[in-house]
Amino acid sequence: MHNYYFDTNGFQDTQEKRDETGNGIGGFKLANTLRATLLAGGFDCEEVFAEDYGWAFTATLDDTSCLVTASVDPNEEAEQEAHLTSFANINVVKERSFWDKLRGRNKPTRNELAQTTVRQVLENHSDVVDLKYS
Repeated sequence: MHNYYFDTNGFQDTQEKRDETGNGIGGFKLANTLRATLLAGGFDCEEVFAEDYGWAFTATLDDTSCLVTASVDPNEEAEQEAHLTSFANINVVKERSFWDKLRGRNKPTRNELAQTTVRQVLENHSDVVDLKYS
């Protein structure tokens, strides 16, 4: 799994859209931005759907599939003083079979196309402030 997180004033969903998650979590606009970029890069992508942790979609290229999740939550008070109203979190999880995980095969790498595409769009997006990833 690769995790990306940053502060932002962008990617704000309507309250109606946030209510679709059941927990009021934003991230639909962020997930759609990532989905559009992956589609342009040749990935087959499902529609973005609501989850209890935010928003998600599956992206597939050749035999490799990954789950991309996104959430945008209000920042804590200390960070709001910097005029950044939200904290965004993205995960890109390569899907592997039980046997692959058990045997240590087909491990995700930082240079896979889905991860590099997501990282590049975030590094070059004007609404992304102080991008970090692990």
